[in-house]
Amino acid sequence: MASGFSPSCGAAYPDSRLTAPHFLMLSTVVVSRFFRLGRSRDHLINLVGDFAKKGIIFKALDLGIDFSTPAGKMVIGIFASLAEYDREMILEKTKAGQLLAKAKGKHIGRPGGVNEGNFLKVKRGFEKGLSVSEIVSLTGISISSVKRYRKQLNNSILR
Repeated sequence: MASGFSPSCGAAYPDSRLTAPHFLMLSTVVVSRFFRLGRSRDHLINLVGDFAKKGIIFKALDLGIDFSTPAGKMVIGIFASLAEYDREMILEKTKAGQLLAKAKGKHIGRPGGVNEGNFLKVKRGFEKGLSVSEIVSLTGISISSVKRYRKQLNNSILR
């Protein structure tokens, strides 16, 4: 049994102590609460699958299930099915919400087009010979927006 195995260990969180090479040293992993082992149900199911591939016995004390038995494998299958169902329901609700918002005329995502006021400020700044950093400090417009506007100005000059 791995002492100190908890959600903060490397199996659940890659930046911690217990990582994949340590699995070779383990024969049994016991957790007090099944859902505390992984970050999500999918992650948990993947972990238990990795344990099984490596011949590591996994036991959850709160469920009283040994996942090396046929009944334990069935429970994991049920959890996997529930996780997939949950994912599909979330996707379905998200798509329905987006369609509803679109039907109501709401814009989803990044605002389209150019902020004309900011574009004119940047254009005047470049016409006066200011650098990108000077325009940013004088106007408070982000450096990425100033560079994007500069690119648009250069493209319009070339046409």
